[in-house]
Amino acid sequence: MKPFRLLISIFCVGCLALPSFSAAQDATTANVIAKKGKPGTTIAITGIVTESNKYSFKVNQNGVEHIVRLRENTAIGLKMTKPWFDWTNGQVVVDSTPVSDAGVFETKSGPNQKKAAQPRVAFKLPSEKLFLISKLSDTEHLERFRSSSPKWINFYLVTPENIGNHMPTKDELYVSGKIVVGKKQQVDLQVGSETMPMKLGFRNATMNGFSIEEIKAGCTKVVLSGMLNTDNSILANSLVFEPVHQAAKTETRSTAIASPAKR
Repeated sequence: MKPFRLLISIFCVGCLALPSFSAAQDATTANVIAKKGKPGTTIAITGIVTESNKYSFKVNQNGVEHIVRLRENTAIGLKMTKPWFDWTNGQVVVDSTPVSDAGVFETKSGPNQKKAAQPRVAFKLPSEKLFLISKLSDTEHLERFRSSSPKWINFYLVTPENIGNHMPTKDELYVSGKIVVGKKQQVDLQVGSETMPMKLGFRNATMNGFSIEEIKAGCTKVVLSGMLNTDNSILANSLVFEPVHQAAKTETRSTAIASPAKR
């Protein structure tokens, strides 16, 4: 199966699919399934992590707490907001998202609202060797990609898994290859025998290959899909997480970049 076939609606690596942040079911539907569903029923939820252990964690979705357990091969991805890759120190620094007391994300803005810098959070890269797959939007994008240097990359997944080499075509609008870091953190994408300079953008960026150690209580939002277990817990097939922080009443998203916080 070619990775691009799964990349359209979800980020993936081979057959390890990561759900998008819009993939969770309606909260009411998911909560009913968790309460009354039969074991094996598919379920998708999103919410704030309230407790985290070695092999499981709890998620609060609209006031209902779900216990989530991981499989050995559960795919865990980081949703990267405004990512900055610090290749020298082997880390990526991203914005965290402000949340209110009720767990509702502060997304509204207005002329009288004070804008505050987002806390920045650093995550260790999951591997020294990393690969990338990125979707191009249309044939016009394809022409811009072919003629530009460096290549601007958005809608992409970074992963420690080798997903093969592919140059985009009109029939298959995606590029994939190996990330190569040179002097002064210059980043190239190596596709087979061809190497091209690239710039990694902010839009629709995800990185695969993380562990439950990054799922912190009180400062992590997750969206996940899985199956209902016999004890009404959720056995996760895949999940995407992002860091969050407590929002002030007037806080909104901003473009400012602050020093990374410790996790």
